[in-house]
Formats: sequence, C-alpha cells, structure tokens
Amino acid sequence: MKASNLLNTQVFFENDTRLRGLVRDIRVRDHKIDCLVLSEGGLFSKAQIIFPSDIIEVDYDHVTLGGDKAITKLSAKEMKARLEESYSLVNTPVKDVDGKRFAKVADATVSKDFKVQEYDLSRSFFDDLDYGYSLVDAERMEYRDKSLNYDKDMLEMEQTHREGGILEKVLGEEHHENITG
Repeated sequence: MKASNLLNTQVFFENDTRLRGLVRDIRVRDHKIDCLVLSEGGLFSKAQIIFPSDIIEVDYDHVTLGGDKAITKLSAKEMKARLEESYSLVNTPVKDVDGKRFAKVADATVSKDFKVQEYDLSRSFFDDLDYGYSLVDAERMEYRDKSLNYDKDMLEMEQTHREGGILEKVLGEEHHENITG
C-alpha cells in the first residue's frame, strides 16, 4: 500500500462508530512506520499517537483500532523525544552521497507489516511532470542529520521503469528523449 493512503484517514475503534480523529502524520524509524500521529498536543492537551501493532484494519478511508488503549497519549516532553527519534514520511529532505540535497520524500510503498519498501522521491515540479517520482529502495537510504541519505550520486539513480512522468507517457519514450535530451 502507499503510505499516503494513511494520511487524513479517519480512525475508529473496532466496535464503535464514533470518529476518534484523523491521521495527521506518519513517523518512520529504521524504515518501519513507528507511529501514526493524530495530534501533536498543545498547551492544554496531550499528543495522541497510534502504534502499528494496535491497528486491526486499514481500509481506503479508515483505520480500525482494537480498543480504548490503542490511542497512546503522551506529554509534550515525551512527544518531542519521539519526534526526534523518528522522521516524517512526507517532505523529508533527501541528500546524495556527496551531501547535496536533491529531492524530498513524496510517498512510500509500505508492506502489510508496516515496513517501508521503497520511497517515492520528488526532485522538482518539472522533473516530476517530465519523468515522475524517482523510486528508491529503502535499503539504499539512511536517516541521519535530519535527512534521508541516498548511498549514490543523485545522477546515478536507477530507473525502475515504473516511474510515471506525464510527458513520457503522452509522447512515448522515444519522442520524449528527443525533446528533453
């Protein structure tokens, strides 16, 4: 499944129809979803998070949880520590082996056990239109210094032929290369 399917998804308990919140952020640690954030808390409210182990079902429009204890409430200090130990799945900067920032995370493919298999990287608006997102295996990335770090030069990205650039699809690969290359 695509991780973006979880964002802004409604959260319910298994035998209760009351809405418990919306998923606002997806936090990742070691290429595995660490938690889903419903609220980061505030001055008078605690943060609310969900651990993947408490999720019973993920559907296209909702997440179903086991029971009342499935939503963990954290103090501001506890939430700050959790945010420092993980990174957001969306808009995290990506650097190449030389430390040059060249993309940001737009989405990810996640397995049923909530492990990130590959990241969808957005290099720029026009590059995304032209070629689509770059797809990179999670094992080629390492999180450090508040960014994901790709283990190669940005120009050495392998093509999976699953990228989805609009111009390439409309014009065809042969004609597209003549115009852009």
